[in-house]
Amino acid sequence: MMKKWMSLGLILLLVLAACNGDDEKKEDEATPVNAQTLINNAASKIDEASTFELVLEASGTPVLLNAGEIGLNQELAFRRAQGVFVSPDKLGGTVEIALEDVITELEIILVGNQQFIKQSFITQGKWQEMTFSPTFTPASLKDEEGIANAIRSMQQVEYVGEEDLDGLPVYHIRGVVDAALVKSVTVGFIGTSNGNIQSDLYIRKEDGLLEKLVLQEPLQEGAEEPTVWTISLYNYNEEYTIEIPEEE
Repeated sequence: MMKKWMSLGLILLLVLAACNGDDEKKEDEATPVNAQTLINNAASKIDEASTFELVLEASGTPVLLNAGEIGLNQELAFRRAQGVFVSPDKLGGTVEIALEDVITELEIILVGNQQFIKQSFITQGKWQEMTFSPTFTPASLKDEEGIANAIRSMQQVEYVGEEDLDGLPVYHIRGVVDAALVKSVTVGFIGTSNGNIQSDLYIRKEDGLLEKLVLQEPLQEGAEEPTVWTISLYNYNEEYTIEIPEEE
C-alpha cells in the first residue's frame, strides 16, 4: 500500500508542476513586448551617457562629399567613420573616404565648433584646423536632432521580434523617422532632407541599450540602389579623453 500511495503522490506532483509551467507560459505570452517603451528607455540611456563609441557606415549609392571643404578638387565618397563621443561637445576618430577605387583615412578631432584633420596627403601628416562637415558639431548628437530624439520620434512603430545580432540577443523594431531629424546622426552627410526614412532599431535584451540603427534613404532618381546608413553604438560610459590637438 505504501508503494502505491507514493506512486500516486508522485503523479500528483508531476501534474501540478505541469500546470504551473503552463500558467507561467501563459503569463509570458500575455505580456507582449512594448516597442515604444523599449525605444523610450534606449533613448533615455543615450541622453544620460557621458561617452560612447560609434561606427557610422554608408552602403549602396555612394555619399559624395564636398571635397573643396578640405582643399581638394576631386570627387570623394564617404565610406565609414569610427570614433568616440565625449559629452557635451567632443568627438575624435577616423574617417574612410574613397577617391574612385582608392580608399584613404583621415584622423579627425572635433571640439565645439572647431574641426581638425590629419592625413598624410591632405595635411602632410600634421594636425590642421580644417572644416570636415560644415553642418555638424559633436553636441548635435545629443540635441533636439540627436540620436535619442531621432529614435524617440519614430512613427508607424512595429515590433519585429527577438533576433541574434552577431551573437548578441536584441529586440528588432521597425518604423519611419522624419529625415530632418537624422541629419546629425549621419554627421551631416545624409542626402535626404524631407519626408520619412525607413528605420530599423536593434536594442539589446540584456541592458536595453541601443546597439544599432539602420536608415534606408528613398531611392533617388537615376540611382540603382538606395543609400543605407548603419549607426552602431557601444562602450557606453567608458573613460575617454579628447583634447584640441596642437597644430604643427
